[in-house]
Amino acid sequence: MEWNAWRVLDNALSDPSYITRRFQQAQAARLNLMRFFIAGDEGGPVLATVPGQLDDSVARGLDFVLAEAPKYGIKVTPVFLNLWKKNGGVPKFEEWCGTAGLNTKPRPDLDLRPEPVLNETERLQTPYDWLVSSKCRDQVKAYMSSVVNRRNSITGLLFKDDPAIFSRSPRQGSCAPTKSVAPVHPTLHSWNIMNEPRCKYCGPEAVDSWYGEMADHLRSVDPNHLITTGEEGFFAEGDPMAGADPNDGNQWAIRSGQDFRSWRRVPLGTDFGQQWIDAHSQVAAQLGKPLVLEEFGKVAGDGNITSLRDPWFVLVNNAVDASLASGGPLRGSLFWQWDGETGTRGDSAVRSGDTTFGIIQQFSHKMAATAPMPVPGCTPRGNATNGAAAAADPTVPPATPSNSSGTSPGFVTLLPSDASQPAGRKLLRS
Repeated sequence: MEWNAWRVLDNALSDPSYITRRFQQAQAARLNLMRFFIAGDEGGPVLATVPGQLDDSVARGLDFVLAEAPKYGIKVTPVFLNLWKKNGGVPKFEEWCGTAGLNTKPRPDLDLRPEPVLNETERLQTPYDWLVSSKCRDQVKAYMSSVVNRRNSITGLLFKDDPAIFSRSPRQGSCAPTKSVAPVHPTLHSWNIMNEPRCKYCGPEAVDSWYGEMADHLRSVDPNHLITTGEEGFFAEGDPMAGADPNDGNQWAIRSGQDFRSWRRVPLGTDFGQQWIDAHSQVAAQLGKPLVLEEFGKVAGDGNITSLRDPWFVLVNNAVDASLASGGPLRGSLFWQWDGETGTRGDSAVRSGDTTFGIIQQFSHKMAATAPMPVPGCTPRGNATNGAAAAADPTVPPATPSNSSGTSPGFVTLLPSDASQPAGRKLLRS
């Protein structure tokens, strides 16, 4: 079971013991993966001072998080960029590159509104010139390289070379157990490239091309870790699965598939949640990729957590449980969000005293108690090929095909991921 956390670098720098306590609470609750932002937040510390150069005093907070997490069996997924935050996010990178002042419609053939320019909110969601500029792309690559090549001031290890990291070789494809995560405790599990990318009326090509180039670069400088996009997972207009996108009577995915509302409220009386999960599970199965629901949650206050939020967590947990039991592609979920605090308020954050947290703990303990079944011929250690690794490790025997499909009974077949394409994530949050 996994979670999203907020202001991790802030806390690591201001009160490292807070991070330790959070990890201790997570360990007790059997939570084992934390996704968090490293680009910066409003008023908080900023990791990159310029593209390719990190603020060492801030980076030491990241060092602490990566050094502390494995003590409690916690894996981490850092997020490189955040579309929404001016302090270290995409708006800051636009300033560095010189595209921040550009404010024209990138695709008039798609954007049929009469207004000649974009308002502030629309412009934030339309970084078209930044996405397509080779100069701007190079700046992001320099930033990524500076992060993955950093040497941890506590452990002495490069982020990309930690021997305890759950790794993959580009020749290997992705390795994953069939029922639960493997019983290893790596530090860095995967990289998220950007949180919630959008490009309003740009057509999907701008974002797709940007992601492809960023993933290729990231894999070239760090071939050892999984890569995910950080996208919200809405289907483009005209896609056979577009009917799964949420709709409250307004247009959620206008023309390009990148335009939708982040504050949506989907009534629990609809079948949206299950339909959304089923649609993406179907696509993941077709692609041969494991699927992780990387953000889900529900805004709720003290008086309606049980009636509004808890059913969403039950729905997602049941979906993950059923997929794991049947060998389906949905392998896990990360709820939004948990900071290890008690008390409640009317937002999407889960508090340790909420009934929701009881549901989380019940599910995470169940998952922790499920005996992991390694994928035949696959090992999480090193970058050996499947067969060589399996031969060297008696706990991971090579697969013995027993039918025409080449699979063994009791195992799910995970096709090797296309090395040119990062895995995507799917958002379910209201």
